Amino acid sequence: MKRVVRWLATVLGVLLLLGVALLLLSENGEVVVLRTVGPDGTKESRLWIVDGEQGPIVRGSPGKTWVENARANPAVALRRGGDAWTALRAVELEDAAGRAQANALMRARYGFADAVIDLFDDFDAAVAFVLVAPPPAGLN
Repeated sequence: MKRVVRWLATVLGVLLLLGVALLLLSENGEVVVLRTVGPDGTKESRLWIVDGEQGPIVRGSPGKTWVENARANPAVALRRGGDAWTALRAVELEDAAGRAQANALMRARYGFADAVIDLFDDFDAAVAFVLVAPPPAGLN
């Protein structure tokens, strides 16, 4: 019985350490806050960001609340580097080339942390958004 308890404690300890390591890796580099609005209200999510040719790019897994909110309502707000909130529009990169470019930019910027997290969260299936200025009022 002691052997089983030790084994379970070891497994739980390893899982806890893995969880802490993933959390630390996910906070490595520039982390921004993206605010989205959906049926359950406002959601603020901490995300990695890269600068692409068309503007800042964020990426997440399909089904995540912020991803589905941005798909349904592309009006978002971004807080980057402790600055004030900036109103933006999230435009999904729907083509494979756009997603591949987003993944390559993320890998180049976040390196080892991106590769490790990709083992647990398949970035090839991820959704990427470029954040652009919203159209002027009245021209939606």
